[in-house]
Amino acid sequence: MKPELAEQIARQEKFFAQLIATPEGATFTPDELDGVPVEWTSASSGISNPMIVVLYLHGGGYSNGLAQWARRASSRLAQGLGCRVVAPDYRLAPRFPFPAAHEDVLTVYRWLIGTGGYAPQNVIVGGDSAGGALTLSLMADARDAGLPLPGCGLINSLWADIAMNTPSLDDPVKNRYDIRRSVVEGLSSTLLSTGGVDPYDPRHSPVYRDLRGLPPLLIQAAGRDICHDDSVRLAASAKQAGVTVKVTEYADVEHIWILNGTHRIRYSNDSVEWYDCGVEPPEAVSAIDEMCDFVRVHVGTAREPETIALRHAGTWQLLPELCLYQSGDVPRDGIYVISLQSGRVEFSIEWTTREGEQHSAAFGGRIDGSRQPVAAGSPAEFSIQRSGESLDSTVWLNGNRIAYAQRRVSDDGALLSTIQGGIDPSGNPYRNFQVYRRSAE
Repeated sequence: MKPELAEQIARQEKFFAQLIATPEGATFTPDELDGVPVEWTSASSGISNPMIVVLYLHGGGYSNGLAQWARRASSRLAQGLGCRVVAPDYRLAPRFPFPAAHEDVLTVYRWLIGTGGYAPQNVIVGGDSAGGALTLSLMADARDAGLPLPGCGLINSLWADIAMNTPSLDDPVKNRYDIRRSVVEGLSSTLLSTGGVDPYDPRHSPVYRDLRGLPPLLIQAAGRDICHDDSVRLAASAKQAGVTVKVTEYADVEHIWILNGTHRIRYSNDSVEWYDCGVEPPEAVSAIDEMCDFVRVHVGTAREPETIALRHAGTWQLLPELCLYQSGDVPRDGIYVISLQSGRVEFSIEWTTREGEQHSAAFGGRIDGSRQPVAAGSPAEFSIQRSGESLDSTVWLNGNRIAYAQRRVSDDGALLSTIQGGIDPSGNPYRNFQVYRRSAE
């Protein structure tokens, strides 16, 4: 990790220490995706729906916040949906001027639908406050860049107008709670202080953005939030643009109530501090439940193929959902049985060698690009990873890549192309490219 990003995270950990929880039933793993630090969250019981992923963007006004702050939401999403959640530590202002945060979250999205192997329609993007604005901007930026869009968006406590034109900012009742106008003014000023930033820029003020073509949105507003009207304004413009929108108001909660647990903000002698009120609002759970229900309606549960049994067809076998290269003593005849269950690939192989000897083997691993041993004590390893609508597999022998295969399918599933390569028995490298058209059967 770059030193300046490590320093940013350490500084934010100090400020948000009281809010960083480690909820039971979830595991948290730091990682880095194309230079962006992230934290992965998954249920301790395992991943039952590995085909989908939630990209969660924390709030904090673009100048505060970190991935660990989002753990209460990310753990409940991971448990409720049975999938992985990834929360980036995007660059914060003023050290990293706009649009650094926008660039980082788009980088993570590109990784998810590229190297990460997630189909775009199975990616859910969500966020709170400024993270909600980043959610909208990521989708619109992807649209404008010609990228496929995610399956849906989840937005909580939206802050979407840096120009401060939101009527609820001046509501005297809403100004009695956690976030007050002075806080929003300070956050806006910090972002604008780097110079050359237009407060009406639709990337950080998406109430002014063209929202046409965006996927379905769930917008959750807090009744005690001075940013409340940003949700109303954004929902109205999204509906006018033809976007499917669901808006839910939680009347008795405050800004970003899904993250803060039992902690609240109080103002004393012109200072702001966190304190423990002893009670987490029950709406913190019901709001995440609503998010999970929204995902099930608009993304669903990605189906995985049933067990497949196909006969060997030479030095490599192309399967409907998998590329596998068999190296070494190539079987004369045999059967591969491949089973995909909850993202884990199990292989059992029976074959007859050229000399007539009968053999069998079993091995397995996850579709995540990690190397898995073919068998105990074997010098061979393999890895498999998804890349959008493609699947890539690689075989190593004694640490050297000796073969790979790649499968791609067109949007309608009709066109099938493969690339295969490796080292032939004479030690010479080879690479083949073939295109197929799927039969009507």
